[in-house]
Amino acid sequence: MSQNDADLDPFGPWRQLRDATMDVWAKSMAETVNTEAFAQNMGAYLNTYLATSAPMQKFVEQYMEATLARLSMPSRDEVIELARRMVSVEMRLDDIDAKLDTLLRHLQTQPAAAAQHGQELNGHLQAIQQQLERLAVSTAALAEAPEGKPVPARRGRTKAEPEPQT
Repeated sequence: MSQNDADLDPFGPWRQLRDATMDVWAKSMAETVNTEAFAQNMGAYLNTYLATSAPMQKFVEQYMEATLARLSMPSRDEVIELARRMVSVEMRLDDIDAKLDTLLRHLQTQPAAAAQHGQELNGHLQAIQQQLERLAVSTAALAEAPEGKPVPARRGRTKAEPEPQT
């Protein structure tokens, strides 16, 4: 734009006035905002606002909880509790993983001991499996029993009892 075109701009003086006004306002507001009195007044205003809005916030929270319950959706507290439990489970899994890694390293360094421990573990696992089978039979009997009728107790063999001869 040439000097002659700038002289013909009808909005030029308004732009200059706007820019000058904005500069004055910016400086004035910066000085006002940086004072201790402004900070105290703003703090008092915010405290009053928070105090007056607290009942409304409580009402909205109760309304949301009721709405979420009607929609069969979890509330914020339930989601937080679930997340806390998941973190706990994750930490336990990490601990188990670390223990298994340690055990694996130990077993790899001592193969003879590993074989012996493997046999012991196999025996323990078989005993646990037998107990689970007895539990499954008992559970099935409870499920099949009519309401209010006692179920006869079934007793599993112990190690001291001999196996029945057929």
